[in-house]
Amino acid sequence: MRRFFKSATLIFLSMLAIQPAFAQPVAGPSYDPYFLRFGGGNYRPAPTSGTLTGEYYTDAPWTTTGTITCNRCRLFFGSTVTINNPISVSTELPGGTAGYYLGLPGAGLGGGQWNQQGIGGGGGGGFGGAGGQGGGGGTSGGLGGQAYDIMNQMNGSGGGGSASSVGSPGSGGAGGGAIYIQAVGAVVVGANITATGAAGGTSVAASGGGGGSGGAVEIRSLSAVTINSGVTISVAGGAGGSSSANYGGGGGGGGFVKIRGTSITNNGTITVSGGAGGSGNGGGGNSGVAGASGVSDLVSGTTLGPRTAP
Repeated sequence: MRRFFKSATLIFLSMLAIQPAFAQPVAGPSYDPYFLRFGGGNYRPAPTSGTLTGEYYTDAPWTTTGTITCNRCRLFFGSTVTINNPISVSTELPGGTAGYYLGLPGAGLGGGQWNQQGIGGGGGGGFGGAGGQGGGGGTSGGLGGQAYDIMNQMNGSGGGGSASSVGSPGSGGAGGGAIYIQAVGAVVVGANITATGAAGGTSVAASGGGGGSGGAVEIRSLSAVTINSGVTISVAGGAGGSSSANYGGGGGGGGFVKIRGTSITNNGTITVSGGAGGSGNGGGGNSGVAGASGVSDLVSGTTLGPRTAP
């Protein structure tokens, strides 16, 4: 019996020894479990120009060589990052559509509301800052979307659509998208990064739509982060749509800029302003309310921790 168990044990150990390599976890940078998702190393190395979509894992130093458009980019680097060319982040969550007596709210946790009284402008989307109420006075204008934390949702929310029985009311603007950059080495931002919300739709005979909120730019480095002079990182909210005959839409709230590194040197400009309220015919109560400013969160000496919302 003892000989049987000894033989069975040897067979079991030999089976473990011939397991394919992918069955064993591949060691990667220990500071963040997200690098282990695909075993670390180069998994879809990020292009240095053009359109980038989704997640990329790059071990080598990364330097841009041309303009970049990002669609929901999550970029992980095992070395240094140098941004020499502008990065434009596409909008993500749509604004609400406009309609005859019925509009739709913007998508997202802070989606702007439509004017349920059927006459006011759409509310602006919220994110780092709350969206502004659509013009119309009292409860006529659509309410602006609430502010929420980047830990709950990493992109901005859309503005509310307008509704009317006449003319062509304006739809809500899309919420700003997000870019996440994580690097082992130093990060140098030498060109603009823009993740702004879209403006609400305008109208001639009806009311304007709400502006989309600004998006998010998050950078984490185990080394220094430097923003060069003349560079702007913008997550501004979109303006509310204007109207030539009725009420303007509310402006979108500003988004989030979150930066972590062993040291942070900011010689540039960070813009988190809310979008302007859309103008209406006659001004005053006919105009939408501007969106609130978003959040600029730069903390040096704090580098670890998980990325925020997916």
